[in-house]
Amino acid sequence: MVERSQHEQTNAASGLTILVDAREYTPGRRTGIGRVLEGLADALAGSSHSSRIVLASQFPDAMPARLANKKNVSPLRLPRSFLRSEKTLSDLSGRDAGVYLSPYPKLPLFGCFCPAVHVIHDVLDLTHPAYRNRLKTYFDTFRLKRALKRADLTWYVSSWSLEETMKYAGYAGKNPKVRHNGIGEGFTPEKDKNEEEILAKHRVQPGYI
Repeated sequence: MVERSQHEQTNAASGLTILVDAREYTPGRRTGIGRVLEGLADALAGSSHSSRIVLASQFPDAMPARLANKKNVSPLRLPRSFLRSEKTLSDLSGRDAGVYLSPYPKLPLFGCFCPAVHVIHDVLDLTHPAYRNRLKTYFDTFRLKRALKRADLTWYVSSWSLEETMKYAGYAGKNPKVRHNGIGEGFTPEKDKNEEEILAKHRVQPGYI
Protein backbone atom coordinates (compact mmCIF):
# COMPACT_ATOMS: atom_id res chain seq x y z
CA MET A 1 0.00 0.00 0.00
CA VAL A 2 2.90 2.37 0.74
CA GLU A 3 4.38 1.91 -2.75
CA ARG A 4 1.01 2.54 -4.42
CA SER A 5 0.47 5.68 -2.37
CA GLN A 6 3.90 7.08 -3.27
CA HIS A 7 3.29 6.18 -6.92
CA GLU A 8 0.00 8.10 -6.97
CA GLN A 9 1.53 11.11 -5.19
CA THR A 10 4.31 11.29 -7.80
CA ASN A 11 1.80 11.35 -10.65
CA ALA A 12 -0.37 13.92 -8.91
CA ALA A 13 2.61 16.24 -8.66
CA SER A 14 3.91 15.78 -12.22
CA GLY A 15 0.68 15.33 -14.18
CA LEU A 16 -0.89 12.10 -15.32
CA THR A 17 1.01 9.76 -17.63
CA ILE A 18 -1.06 7.12 -19.42
CA LEU A 19 0.90 4.07 -20.52
CA VAL A 20 -0.80 2.37 -23.46
CA ASP A 21 -0.20 -1.13 -24.80
CA ALA A 22 0.03 -0.18 -28.48
CA ARG A 23 1.36 -3.46 -29.86
CA GLU A 24 -1.61 -3.49 -32.21
CA TYR A 25 0.40 -1.16 -34.45
CA THR A 26 2.56 -3.14 -36.83
CA PRO A 27 3.76 -2.23 -40.36
CA GLY A 28 1.14 -2.61 -43.07
CA ARG A 29 -1.59 -3.71 -40.68
CA ARG A 30 -4.72 -1.70 -39.90
CA THR A 31 -7.21 -3.31 -37.53
CA GLY A 32 -10.45 -2.43 -35.80
CA ILE A 33 -8.73 -2.45 -32.40
CA GLY A 34 -6.04 -0.18 -33.84
CA ARG A 35 -8.69 2.28 -35.01
CA VAL A 36 -10.37 2.29 -31.60
CA LEU A 37 -7.01 2.83 -29.91
CA GLU A 38 -6.18 5.67 -32.30
CA GLY A 39 -9.42 7.49 -31.53
CA LEU A 40 -9.08 6.92 -27.80
CA ALA A 41 -5.45 8.08 -27.66
CA ASP A 42 -6.35 11.13 -29.75
CA ALA A 43 -9.17 12.02 -27.34
CA LEU A 44 -6.95 11.47 -24.30
CA ALA A 45 -4.23 13.66 -25.81
CA GLY A 46 -6.72 16.51 -26.05
CA SER A 47 -8.05 16.03 -22.54
CA SER A 48 -7.10 18.20 -19.61
CA HIS A 49 -6.88 15.07 -17.44
CA SER A 50 -3.66 13.77 -18.98
CA SER A 51 -0.31 15.37 -19.64
CA ARG A 52 1.44 12.54 -21.48
CA ILE A 53 0.37 9.51 -23.52
CA VAL A 54 3.04 6.84 -23.98
CA LEU A 55 2.32 4.34 -26.78
CA ALA A 56 4.42 1.23 -26.17
CA SER A 57 4.92 -0.81 -29.33
CA GLN A 58 7.45 -3.10 -30.96
CA PHE A 59 7.06 -0.96 -34.09
CA PRO A 60 6.75 2.68 -32.96
CA ASP A 61 7.25 3.85 -36.55
CA ALA A 62 3.90 2.23 -37.39
CA MET A 63 2.04 4.64 -35.11
CA PRO A 64 -0.76 6.46 -37.01
CA ALA A 65 0.20 9.89 -38.34
CA ARG A 66 -2.81 11.34 -36.51
CA LEU A 67 -1.06 10.51 -33.22
CA ALA A 68 2.51 11.20 -34.33
CA ASN A 69 1.68 14.90 -34.64
CA LYS A 70 0.45 15.23 -31.05
CA LYS A 71 3.02 16.93 -28.86
CA ASN A 72 1.98 15.03 -25.72
CA VAL A 73 1.94 11.62 -27.40
CA SER A 74 5.23 9.76 -27.49
CA PRO A 75 6.13 6.32 -28.87
CA LEU A 76 8.19 3.87 -26.85
CA ARG A 77 9.93 0.90 -28.42
CA LEU A 78 9.33 -2.50 -26.82
CA PRO A 79 11.56 -5.56 -27.31
CA ARG A 80 10.45 -7.88 -30.12
CA SER A 81 10.44 -10.88 -27.78
CA PHE A 82 7.01 -11.63 -26.26
CA LEU A 83 8.28 -12.29 -22.72
CA ARG A 84 10.68 -9.34 -22.75
CA SER A 85 7.97 -6.99 -24.01
CA GLU A 86 5.61 -8.20 -21.26
CA LYS A 87 8.33 -7.68 -18.64
CA THR A 88 9.06 -4.19 -19.98
CA LEU A 89 5.39 -3.20 -19.75
CA SER A 90 5.25 -4.47 -16.16
CA ASP A 91 8.36 -2.49 -15.24
CA LEU A 92 7.06 0.68 -16.91
CA SER A 93 3.73 0.42 -15.08
CA GLY A 94 5.62 0.63 -11.81
CA ARG A 95 7.64 3.71 -12.69
CA ASP A 96 5.94 6.94 -13.74
CA ALA A 97 2.67 5.59 -15.18
CA GLY A 98 -0.49 6.98 -13.61
CA VAL A 99 -2.80 4.67 -15.56
CA TYR A 100 -2.17 1.58 -17.67
CA LEU A 101 -4.49 1.16 -20.66
CA SER A 102 -4.80 -2.11 -22.55
CA PRO A 103 -6.99 -2.38 -25.67
CA TYR A 104 -7.02 -6.13 -25.05
CA PRO A 105 -8.68 -8.35 -22.42
CA LYS A 106 -5.37 -8.75 -20.61
CA LEU A 107 -2.78 -6.89 -18.54
CA PRO A 108 1.04 -7.28 -18.39
CA LEU A 109 1.98 -10.87 -17.68
CA PHE A 110 4.41 -10.02 -14.88
CA GLY A 111 2.04 -7.69 -13.03
CA CYS A 112 0.65 -4.19 -13.34
CA PHE A 113 1.70 -1.71 -10.67
CA CYS A 114 -0.59 1.25 -11.31
CA PRO A 115 -4.36 1.69 -11.82
CA ALA A 116 -5.37 -0.33 -14.89
CA VAL A 117 -8.08 -0.31 -17.55
CA HIS A 118 -8.56 -3.04 -20.12
CA VAL A 119 -10.98 -3.25 -23.02
CA ILE A 120 -13.04 -6.26 -24.05
CA HIS A 121 -14.35 -6.09 -27.60
CA ASP A 122 -15.55 -9.70 -27.55
CA VAL A 123 -14.44 -13.18 -26.43
CA LEU A 124 -15.07 -14.96 -29.73
CA ASP A 125 -11.43 -16.01 -29.99
CA LEU A 126 -11.99 -18.00 -26.78
CA THR A 127 -15.50 -19.33 -27.32
CA HIS A 128 -15.54 -20.23 -31.02
CA PRO A 129 -15.44 -24.03 -31.50
CA ALA A 130 -12.56 -23.73 -33.98
CA TYR A 131 -10.29 -22.28 -31.27
CA ARG A 132 -11.57 -24.07 -28.19
CA ASN A 133 -8.82 -26.69 -27.77
CA ARG A 134 -5.81 -24.59 -28.70
CA LEU A 135 -3.10 -24.05 -26.06
CA LYS A 136 -3.27 -20.33 -26.81
CA THR A 137 -6.96 -20.33 -25.87
CA TYR A 138 -6.18 -21.75 -22.42
CA PHE A 139 -3.41 -19.20 -21.94
CA ASP A 140 -5.58 -16.28 -23.07
CA THR A 141 -8.43 -17.48 -20.83
CA PHE A 142 -6.04 -17.43 -17.87
CA ARG A 143 -5.00 -13.86 -18.77
CA LEU A 144 -8.61 -12.74 -19.22
CA LYS A 145 -9.71 -14.04 -15.81
CA ARG A 146 -6.64 -12.59 -14.16
CA ALA A 147 -7.25 -9.18 -15.74
CA LEU A 148 -10.94 -9.21 -14.73
CA LYS A 149 -9.89 -9.64 -11.09
CA ARG A 150 -7.04 -7.12 -11.22
CA ALA A 151 -8.24 -4.25 -13.44
CA ASP A 152 -9.67 -1.14 -11.82
CA LEU A 153 -12.04 -0.82 -14.78
CA THR A 154 -13.13 -3.33 -17.39
CA TRP A 155 -14.41 -1.53 -20.46
CA TYR A 156 -16.88 -3.43 -22.66
CA VAL A 157 -17.74 -2.12 -26.09
CA SER A 158 -21.28 -3.54 -25.90
CA SER A 159 -23.74 -5.13 -23.48
CA TRP A 160 -23.47 -8.29 -25.56
CA SER A 161 -19.70 -8.46 -24.93
CA LEU A 162 -20.28 -8.07 -21.20
CA GLU A 163 -22.90 -10.82 -21.17
CA GLU A 164 -20.75 -13.19 -23.23
CA THR A 165 -17.76 -12.60 -20.94
CA MET A 166 -19.89 -13.21 -17.87
CA LYS A 167 -21.19 -16.42 -19.42
CA TYR A 168 -17.69 -17.60 -20.33
CA ALA A 169 -15.62 -16.46 -17.35
CA GLY A 170 -18.32 -16.37 -14.67
CA TYR A 171 -17.26 -12.83 -13.75
CA ALA A 172 -17.44 -9.48 -15.50
CA GLY A 173 -14.81 -7.62 -13.47
CA LYS A 174 -14.93 -5.64 -10.25
CA ASN A 175 -15.86 -2.47 -12.12
CA PRO A 176 -17.45 -3.39 -15.48
CA LYS A 177 -18.66 -0.55 -17.69
CA VAL A 178 -20.22 -0.56 -21.15
CA ARG A 179 -18.84 2.21 -23.34
CA HIS A 180 -19.48 1.96 -27.06
CA ASN A 181 -16.54 2.50 -29.42
CA GLY A 182 -18.16 5.53 -30.98
CA ILE A 183 -21.08 6.69 -33.03
CA GLY A 184 -20.72 7.92 -36.58
CA GLU A 185 -23.23 9.93 -38.56
CA GLY A 186 -24.23 6.76 -40.38
CA PHE A 187 -25.71 5.28 -37.21
CA THR A 188 -29.04 6.42 -35.82
CA PRO A 189 -31.77 4.90 -33.62
CA GLU A 190 -34.38 6.37 -35.96
CA LYS A 191 -35.76 4.21 -38.75
CA ASP A 192 -34.38 5.18 -42.14
CA LYS A 193 -37.06 5.87 -44.73
CA ASN A 194 -35.06 3.80 -47.22
CA GLU A 195 -34.69 0.85 -44.85
CA GLU A 196 -37.11 -1.45 -46.68
CA GLU A 197 -35.40 -0.71 -49.98
CA ILE A 198 -32.00 -1.51 -48.48
CA LEU A 199 -33.28 -4.74 -46.95
CA ALA A 200 -34.70 -5.85 -50.27
CA LYS A 201 -31.57 -4.89 -52.18
CA HIS A 202 -29.26 -6.92 -49.93
CA ARG A 203 -31.79 -9.71 -49.28
CA VAL A 204 -31.65 -9.47 -45.50
CA GLN A 205 -34.43 -9.79 -42.95
CA PRO A 206 -36.06 -6.92 -40.99
CA GLY A 207 -34.12 -6.33 -37.79
CA TYR A 208 -30.74 -6.74 -39.46
CA ILE A 209 -30.31 -2.97 -39.70
